[in-house]
Amino acid sequence: MNVETDKSTFDFNQFRTIRERSVGRLFWRLKRFTSAFVEPRLHALGYTDFKMSYLMFLANIEEGGLLIMN
Repeated sequence: MNVETDKSTFDFNQFRTIRERSVGRLFWRLKRFTSAFVEPRLHALGYTDFKMSYLMFLANIEEGGLLIMN
């Protein structure tokens, strides 16, 4: 999206509107939702050692496993 504006002024409301629609911001909101809503429910179901941050790790496991190099 390319928005032309007057170079002498800056519309902060337009900036906030565009920023709120960004993909990264949506993922950030989803992460906050899962941390606040889903994780406590998983703990209540008995998965007390699971954290939503582990999903990043789990999503990157390939069919053949992982190769960890030190």
